[in-house]
Amino acid sequence: MKIFTNKYILTCIPIFFLSSICFSQKNIEIEIIELKSDSLKKEFLENIFRSDQEIRSVWQKSSSNTNSTDTDKEIVIKEVRIIDSINLLKIECYLSAYGYPNKNKIKGVANMVPWLIIHHATKNEARFRNFPVILKAYREHDIKDEQLKMYMCRALSMHNKKKGFNYYYKKNIEKLILKTNRIYDRGCSW
Repeated sequence: MKIFTNKYILTCIPIFFLSSICFSQKNIEIEIIELKSDSLKKEFLENIFRSDQEIRSVWQKSSSNTNSTDTDKEIVIKEVRIIDSINLLKIECYLSAYGYPNKNKIKGVANMVPWLIIHHATKNEARFRNFPVILKAYREHDIKDEQLKMYMCRALSMHNKKKGFNYYYKKNIEKLILKTNRIYDRGCSW
């Protein structure tokens, strides 16, 4: 029995499909302006986290299902990219308006959402483009060492494909910051 068919995928994730059509940057900016309290900001970030994790759950099930066809898997990957793009746009607008959430005001999973969404971005340029905000959050203790290290290792290993994630992961965090900053400073060569 084939569990993941095109019809199943499209009926299981209609919210993601429809949201990808309905969202625009203007709608997102209006939504963000209306986040007047820390509780509304937290709820906004938690909703982004849920969408990120729900689509990754569908992706994981599709990837591990031996009955899924390549077409089924391609559809899920496209949905992941759509959700990742929407979430990245939301996070970048949020960061532009409010900066990285202070862990003493925005607690729990909501605090790590900006880092996670940028970390999950399809294009590496998003990691470098947002590095100053992530580094500032790290310096202000809103991001843990491990989170920053994973973020930089992914960015650096995708930038220099000859050296993998583990090559960078063995490095001292301050050396990784210097290396990431050098690439950020060069700009368009991401």
